[in-house]
Parts: sequence; structure tokens; C-alpha cells
Amino acid sequence: MIKKNHYIFCLDGGASKSTSAVFDTNGNKIEKNVGGLCNIENNFNLSLDCIDYHLKKSKILKNIRKKNIVISLGLAGGRNISKKNIIRKRLKNYKKIFISTDGHISLLSILQNIEIKNYKDIASFNIGTGSVIHFFINKNTQYQIGGWGHMFGDQCSGYWIGKKIITYFLKNIDNLEKNDPIYKDLIINFGNNDLTIMKKLMRNDIEKIASIFKIFLKYLNQSELSKKIFKEIILEYENILHHLINIKKKNKIYLSGGLSNFYFKYTPNKFKKFVHINKSNPVDGAYLMTQKKEFVENLYNDKRILK
Repeated sequence: MIKKNHYIFCLDGGASKSTSAVFDTNGNKIEKNVGGLCNIENNFNLSLDCIDYHLKKSKILKNIRKKNIVISLGLAGGRNISKKNIIRKRLKNYKKIFISTDGHISLLSILQNIEIKNYKDIASFNIGTGSVIHFFINKNTQYQIGGWGHMFGDQCSGYWIGKKIITYFLKNIDNLEKNDPIYKDLIINFGNNDLTIMKKLMRNDIEKIASIFKIFLKYLNQSELSKKIFKEIILEYENILHHLINIKKKNKIYLSGGLSNFYFKYTPNKFKKFVHINKSNPVDGAYLMTQKKEFVENLYNDKRILK
């Protein structure tokens, strides 16, 4: 039971940065902090450090007993059961612990003012370093598309775009210097030796590869390579919207994450009435998960049995 002298610590952990907030039992946000990456799938130790950082950073929780603090975490890579269990063990002295994914709490933040009967009409498309889609199948069960991690796609994400650019860069490394202005910035980041570039790619520096999006955007109107990638990602984005709207019958798609404004700007005309920017804060979704039973993560993906 959550009492008046309790506090709720919430964390939205992404692959590049994290945000935490402390709520009182009336749902008032009374403190907010920002920190580094919190992707437990790809950078588990750094993510553990990040969670500790946010807890120690809080001035409000400094003199509060752990048994009076509820923890709610929405973490990139948060479907990893073994790593979630380690986190639960580390935080076992706290009142109660909720752990889900950053995509899940993003969906919850959208639903905070929506009636249960309308949950199935809405989907959350979170696009940043990675990408993931969440929506409700019914009032108690959610479904996830994507979010499998950079190795398996995460279509339209910063990493996905960066990897495509590097692939084209390698294929055309002997011709880009004379013909494409993006070459200079790419060579500063990766060099001009194909073996060196491939080694850097194999090391899988996710954040660095995702940051190539900034170079892509810088030369969008000048570079043939950027233009080619742009056509590919907008087609992929259109295919995703088609799937959500025409196949899954969602009539409101909310975009969240660092690349959301970019994709919103280039939404195809036929889908514009369905697509919205998520103006709510995902960390609010982490708070809501502690308040409503239907908001506790219950993924169909994790429960189905394929025969």
C-alpha cells in the first residue's frame, strides 16, 4: 500500500540519454533530473550506474527511507528478463519495483487522459537511437513491433540510418570524394580505408553510428547519398504507417523520441490526419504504471506460443 509519506521515483532510460522524476502520492512531479544512456541490453553496467546516478542525484529522496520509495523504470532493452531480475535484486530494499521498456512507458504517457475503451485505437511509435512500436490489443495486453535491438533492424532509427550510410559509403568510397559533399564529414569520423571502417562498424558503437544522422541531415539537400537514404527511410516509414493504420486499424499514431519531429515533418499526405507528435513526457508513463493495473506491462509477444 502506498501511503502519503511515500514517494515514487520514475526513470525513462533511452539508448542515448535518460530522464528521472520524483512524484508524490498525488501525482505531482516534484523533481526532475537528466543523465546518460540506460540501455540494459547493450550497456548493462553503464545502465546500472545510470540508475544509481539518478537515485543519488535526487535531493528529495536523499533522507527518505528506501521502504518508503516506489521505483518505476522504463528502460531501453527492458524486455531482458535476466537483467531485469538483477536490477530487482539490487533494488530489493525499496517499497516496490516496476520495470518495463522505454517504449511501453511512452505509450502509457499518451493514454493518461484517454478512456479504456479507446486504448485499442492508439499506437506509439518511438524513434530515436533505436525504434519501437507499442499498442494495446485489449485493456490488459500490449503488443510490440520492433524494439529487438540494432542487430535486428529497429527500422527508421538513428542507428539504422547510420548503418545504411556507412554501407553506401563503403561501396562508393573511391568515388565520393569528387562527387558528394558528405564525404568530408564521413571521412573525419571513419577514415577512408575500407578495412578500418568495417572494423569500426564491427565494434558496434551504437551511439556513434546513430549520430551519423546529424551528418545525413546536414547534407540532405546537397548530397546524393543523403537523398538516396532519405527516399529509403521515408518509404520504410510509410510502410510502417500503412501497417499500423490499414492492417492494425489504429487511427492515431503518436511519434516520440529524438527523430520524431523529423519524421512528422515528412509524413506522407495520405497519413497526416492519423499522425501526431507525442507531447506528453514518457516519465509520466512510468508513474502511471504504478497507479493502474492495466498499465503494468503485459506483452502478448512474451506470452504467445508458436506451434
